[in-house]
Amino acid sequence: MKDFWSKIKKNYWIILVVFFFVFYFSFPVLILYDTGHYMGYVSIFEGDLPFSTWDIVRGPVFPLIIYISNFIFGKTTQGILFLTFSFYSLMLFVSYKILKEFYGKNKNIRLVVGILFLFLVILNPIVFGYYHTLLTEFIAMTVSIVSCYLAWKLLWVDWNKDRLLYLVILSYFVVMVPFAWFLKQPFVSISLFPLGASILIQFFVDRRWKQFLQKLVILLLSLASLIGSIFLWNSFLEYRGLDSDGERSGSSFLGRRMITAVEGFQLVEDPYTLSYVQESPFLTSIEKEILTNDINSQTSNYYILEIYGIDGGLIDQKILQRSASGSVEGMEVIKLVGQSMFKYPLVIFNSYAKNYLASVNVFWLKDMVVGKWYVIEEEFNIVGCKQNCIIATSILEDKTNIYHMRPEMYQRVKDYEQYINSPPIFESLLSLNEIPSIIAFNISLLILPIIFIAIIIYFFCCARNNYAPHSIKSLSAVFILLSYSFLHIVAHCVAGGLLDRYASPAYITTILGYIGLGVVIYNEHIKGKISLKRKK
Repeated sequence: MKDFWSKIKKNYWIILVVFFFVFYFSFPVLILYDTGHYMGYVSIFEGDLPFSTWDIVRGPVFPLIIYISNFIFGKTTQGILFLTFSFYSLMLFVSYKILKEFYGKNKNIRLVVGILFLFLVILNPIVFGYYHTLLTEFIAMTVSIVSCYLAWKLLWVDWNKDRLLYLVILSYFVVMVPFAWFLKQPFVSISLFPLGASILIQFFVDRRWKQFLQKLVILLLSLASLIGSIFLWNSFLEYRGLDSDGERSGSSFLGRRMITAVEGFQLVEDPYTLSYVQESPFLTSIEKEILTNDINSQTSNYYILEIYGIDGGLIDQKILQRSASGSVEGMEVIKLVGQSMFKYPLVIFNSYAKNYLASVNVFWLKDMVVGKWYVIEEEFNIVGCKQNCIIATSILEDKTNIYHMRPEMYQRVKDYEQYINSPPIFESLLSLNEIPSIIAFNISLLILPIIFIAIIIYFFCCARNNYAPHSIKSLSAVFILLSYSFLHIVAHCVAGGLLDRYASPAYITTILGYIGLGVVIYNEHIKGKISLKRKK
């Protein structure tokens, strides 16, 4: 009997891996309406549809990944699960590497950290569900963690001493920044923001200018790679007969979404009258002349943007030039929002604060409203759940794995169809943790802005001069993890992407950051006091 238990103890990792492999593959992949859209682009790669059917707002990365997966693993549910499992395994491996750096050789801390990560991430049905959903989130979750880890490692890489590692990290970001953009444009944050956070630490904390310039080169090359990739992709689309500057272009789409993201912004869509223009107390004489000529010539070259204060009253009007596609350009709206931040800070801050609370499910989000893509109901609810429940946790329901979609879209995904009928014991492991996971998701991201501000003060003003080297190293990782998480959600709030699904790539990095921060606080402020009490 002793020999039996000694063998179990010696090979427990193998047993856990086998168990988890069976556990993971007991659940099918979820196929959604958006998946049906993506599969249309896969059909283009397969040669079944012409390239003229490509939607220019979509990038090629995700359809190409599915196409390669189908080629290697087969067009089956199990084939897609092999794809998602590879990303899930990489996420767990890199998370383990980060956590190991936090707890070091302390077995007691390792146990606590392991339990927290088990319940907050591994047995979290939201995380587990998104890794079983054929959408971009499972890739974004993994890439964000890998990017944070490599951005952290970059802090201690010197070109003169570690050229190979420097080149590996450089190559990663030069490739992954455009990769993230073409996965989904707002997801450029999953690779760009961790790199930016690392460079900020190098500039403000380390202050070794030679090393700072080495890291800055990586950022500049990554941005150059992004710009070059966008140019090449747009040129390819135009070569295939598509208009890269059309109404569905990334710039036009961003412009519309950014206007919608500010509650006080209202674009006048209907043709405005001459009396409306002349009686405006906000438009300048030059703007009135421009709009009058536009009305008389019936060219409709401009929009009027009405700006309302937080009390609901009209406080300003701006004119925006209508693009050739009939939309507004993203850069023009970005400029307008930037100016409004200084001129009407309460309007902008109030809107983005509401957007943030809606993104983390504390405020309820009503979508598909006439004239707006969404309306936010300001009712505080800590157990709110939008697509985290509609999509992710639905992996626990007994139903078909394919959501309702049009017949032609169903034909593209029918090879993946399977009934969700997982072993009850596995479903129970996740079901028991469903409500705690919803609360953990909402609360962890709700308090993130406060923790983010605190970590800036804590790290840059105090800790770096007083803490042990290991704690400083851990705090550097915490700063990168939490700064990425916060800025990722903020970027989506500004761009009008308020679904909790879009915030999900920031959840695991937030949990890792909190765990790291807790370990640092314990080592620097609690551990010593406990030791003194024991000595007494």
